[in-house]
Amino acid sequence: MVYDYKCNACEHVKEIEQKITDDPYINVQCPKCGKMALNRTISLSNFILKGSGWFKDGYSSKPKQKNNE
Repeated sequence: MVYDYKCNACEHVKEIEQKITDDPYINVQCPKCGKMALNRTISLSNFILKGSGWFKDGYSSKPKQKNNE
């Protein structure tokens, strides 16, 4: 997995590859300003649910009632 790390001092962002089971690095040295302030941030994901039965397709909506006339 590739994680984004952002410097709290200069706001420089660096991508670091880690195993998903690895603990995040805390206060790593920033390659731009040299301060020990690089920390992992929450970044966007490309996770997409495909197929029927998900929220996009009405999974969370109430079932449609049939009209028995």
